[in-house]
Amino acid sequence: MYDDEHLIFMDLALPNRMASLEADSRFQVNLVDVFRRRGYRFEGTAPIVPPGHPAYDWLNSWLLQANGPGYPAHRAALIRVERVLPVLSPAYTFGIAEDTDLVESWRARYAAVRPASADPMGKDTDGGPA
Repeated sequence: MYDDEHLIFMDLALPNRMASLEADSRFQVNLVDVFRRRGYRFEGTAPIVPPGHPAYDWLNSWLLQANGPGYPAHRAALIRVERVLPVLSPAYTFGIAEDTDLVESWRARYAAVRPASADPMGKDTDGGPA
């Protein structure tokens, strides 16, 4: 989130997405909590902002702090949010689940695939390879 009216994302390796936005700046993105199975759809326009633009510089600074120098950041897309809609799993639509049920179920599914002791970067919590 950049401010109260904008989302932002960096072009790290998205040449096709950025070319599409250059041709047509309409944009839609769904952000969903994978455990609760609900989130929001953000719709708007996303002009591309180059290095030197305040929004690009703000995000690039954050990326460099988080990932170190040399992180590839080409351009950013500054999404002016014009519409926000809820996104719900069909489990809610058909009334067969509550938040707590879905969270427990999806955490169990993820745990079966990836042990809780492993971090998302592929290292075990003791520092060794997962």
